[in-house]
Amino acid sequence: MSELPSVALTRRFLASCQDYGSERLAVRVVAVGRSTGVQRLP
Repeated sequence: MSELPSVALTRRFLASCQDYGSERLAVRVVAVGRSTGVQRLP
């Protein structure tokens, strides 16, 4: 059985929080990546 998409997304977000050191910074990086379309950003 595969994971629900929301579970996979949550895991990726939590990994980003750990990588960037804080939830706030992870959210900013994700927002920039989404708004600019930069491939290397989540």
